[in-house]
Amino acid sequence: MTMLDNLLKMYEQGQDNVLLRFSLGNEFFKADDLTNAEMHLRAALQHDPKYSAPGRFWAGCWPQEASMLWRPMPTNRVSR
Repeated sequence: MTMLDNLLKMYEQGQDNVLLRFSLGNEFFKADDLTNAEMHLRAALQHDPKYSAPGRFWAGCWPQEASMLWRPMPTNRVSR
């Protein structure tokens, strides 16, 4: 079995977390399956928007679309 097969088996058994989704996105990208890579990288970012690895990987693969993924976070700072 390949790494992708092992990861898919974990996912099909009900595991779903940021690291698994990032790993699936990475492996699908290596396999040139960009549709599934995008789906799993987006899911990884939805699991934990502060986990930067999926976003950095995304930005390297699709730099034109990277700005759509990361929106400026509102701050509670008051300008003086």
